[in-house]
Formats: sequence, C-alpha cells, structure tokens
Amino acid sequence: MNLRTLLLLAFVFFVYACEKVEMPPPRPTNVPEEAVWAGGEDGGAWIDCSLDIEKGANFCTVYFDRDGDVWARTHFVLRDSGTGLPKSELTYSGFDGLVIYLSEGRVLEPLRYHLGEKISLAPIDNGPNSDAE
Repeated sequence: MNLRTLLLLAFVFFVYACEKVEMPPPRPTNVPEEAVWAGGEDGGAWIDCSLDIEKGANFCTVYFDRDGDVWARTHFVLRDSGTGLPKSELTYSGFDGLVIYLSEGRVLEPLRYHLGEKISLAPIDNGPNSDAE
C-alpha cells in the first residue's frame, strides 16, 4: 500500500469518526416539554413520568424519538421494590420497548408485568384511569 492510499484511508476514517449523530434528536412537536430524551447513537425515546400516589406507581408516557408517536402509556414500578419514585429521582437512560432503564442500574417495569401479567412489546397504552392495573 503506497503512502497516498494510506493517507486517503486515514482521511476517510477521520471524517467518518468525526461524524456525529444528533443526540438528542429534535423534539417532535407532539412531545411535551416535560419529556426527557434517553438513548444513544442508535436511537432512544422521549420519556415523561409522574408519581401516581394513589397507585404507588409512576404513570409514564414514552414517545418514539423521531416522530413522537406514543410507544407506551401505562403505570411503571421499580423492578426490585414494586413502587414508584418521585419525579425528582427519575434519571432515564433508555427504553427497550418494555422497561425504562434508570441511572444506577435501576429499572422501571410496567405494573401489569410486575404483577405477573404477560404483555407484549407492542405499544402499551393503558390510560391513567385504566382499571386494568
């Protein structure tokens, strides 16, 4: 391999390595300002949770990151304790279609799933007043 080819390959690699994926992506107009983006270079989600004291769980709406369509809307609880958290303690790191990952390795899972109900990875939508939970 001659020097010219080597320099060309190095330049292409440098340009490719410097290309950045926009994170977070632009907020879709249908995603509320309270929603926080969580994810990485391969994508993510906009997440908005609040504590529902009556149910002892977080009511969360998760939106697809690019178009803002609702991915999940239901009650979530901490996997280890089965309780919700105050909004001030929710630091999101991602969503995999079923669970919301928080910082420090904590996980919020759908309340129905936590209670043993089998649910699919399809969009989950149980409005805040659902009797299903």
